[in-house]
Amino acid sequence: MNILRKTLPAAVLSLLLIPTLGCAHMRWLVPSNTVLSEPGAVTFDASISNNVFFPERAFPIDGVTVIDPEGNRVEVSNTLKGMRRSVFDIEAEKEGTYRVAIGASFYFIRYKNKNGERGGWRGDEAGLNAALKEAKDNADGDIQVTESHSRLETFVTVGQPSVETLKPLGRGLELKASTHPNDLYAGETAHFTFLLNGEPANGLTVSVIAGGTRYRNNTSARTFTTDKTGNVAIDWQQAGMYLLEVEAEGKSSTKGVKRRDSYIVTLEVLPE
Repeated sequence: MNILRKTLPAAVLSLLLIPTLGCAHMRWLVPSNTVLSEPGAVTFDASISNNVFFPERAFPIDGVTVIDPEGNRVEVSNTLKGMRRSVFDIEAEKEGTYRVAIGASFYFIRYKNKNGERGGWRGDEAGLNAALKEAKDNADGDIQVTESHSRLETFVTVGQPSVETLKPLGRGLELKASTHPNDLYAGETAHFTFLLNGEPANGLTVSVIAGGTRYRNNTSARTFTTDKTGNVAIDWQQAGMYLLEVEAEGKSSTKGVKRRDSYIVTLEVLPE
């Protein structure tokens, strides 16, 4: 069996591999509501697009996880993968904060064959050795292997915010929020810490983009840099929905493999 033929199209591979910071294509997960005064349903959209929160290409939601304020898993319903967006609902029945995330971990292989055509593979660690062997048989030149871990996240609060679901998991790139992500207001400053595998991530670029990029000549992204303790202070200049992105690159535990971690969170900033 030809493993490389049973993979994603090259265009999709390229889209998933390229860094999102400073890139035209952005991945996002956005809720219909971030704050509810009483229990109710919340709908989520996931897409990849040039403009923040304007859907263009559906983002896979197979890996979605919803944790309720008590730390229990919540089932999603009404899932749909459309042409431009993926959709799902949850019933937010308990008071407190829900954590909603789409996580994915893959290995990617990229190379050019003897005809100058791009070849590629995406899969888990179990299939890596077989895919590498086939890539070596077909490649003409270097073979690039990347271990990728990504997390798209957002938070929804019913009634009073809670902190149980804000605890770091200790895996990959993640947010430790000193300021509650559902308690953000224009004119105030939020304090966040970014961790990589549970340790403070120093020197990472944090990109903050306000929604509505479709109606601006550029994204007007603001960038911040984490200090040696992984901290950033973000001042919110106006109310609205925001996309916050962070990436980290390094070495994988697998010899000769690069590692890329990304964290993307959707936040709503309320009026003063």
